Parts: sequence; C-alpha cells; structure tokens
Amino acid sequence: MWISEESEKNYGKIIELEAEHAEAGVTPITQEELSIKSLKAKSGYVKGLGMRPSSSLRTTVAFPANSQYVSHLESLVQEYQEERQAQQQKIDELSESNKQMELTTATIMEYLKHQGNGFSEYIENSRST
Repeated sequence: MWISEESEKNYGKIIELEAEHAEAGVTPITQEELSIKSLKAKSGYVKGLGMRPSSSLRTTVAFPANSQYVSHLESLVQEYQEERQAQQQKIDELSESNKQMELTTATIMEYLKHQGNGFSEYIENSRST
C-alpha cells in the first residue's frame, strides 16, 4: 500500500531509528534529527517538517526529556567521582597500613635474628605441644 518503494524504505528507517532511541539509557532523538537521519537532508529544508530557520536565527532549546536526561547523567558522574575518590582514599590508607605492617614485621624478624637459638628452640617447643 505504499506509493513507492522509497517511501516504504524511509518509513522503515524512521521506525528503526525511533526504536534505537527509545531504549533505556539512549539519548532521545528529536523529530528534526530523526528526519535528517532517515531522509536525505537538504540545506534549509527538512523533509516532512518543511523549512527550518536559518542557523543564524537558531537558538538552542533544551527539551524537558533531554534536560532531565542530562541532569541524570551529571548526577551519575558526580556520584561516580565521589565513589572513586572514596575508593582511592581507602586504597591509600590500606597501602600505608601495609607498609607499616611490613616495617613492623621486618623489625621483629631482625630482633629475633639477633636473639639467636633461643627463638629456634621456642618455635620447636611450640610445635611439639
């Protein structure tokens, strides 16, 4: 029931693009973007939407859905940065603690080496009991 094969193909492209951008986590697509991506764009004219204002007159308008999506993404970025910062702080603390533990262990080992056979006898006695 299509006027031409091209019309049917264009409709298929539109449906496909709408489906791609309807998925969760994907940036919503505007009607103008949809038209430009699915139908061949001509300077100053968008098929199905007619003439568009010249770029010198165009102003950026944020659609509520896009604005909410951007705000959501910004809050996620902030949350992940804070999480990463907390994790890095914990890593630094554990690394410092590990260094202190290594130093303490090395000091104890040196002390025990200087004690001589008394330590070896103690170890042997503790294993046998």
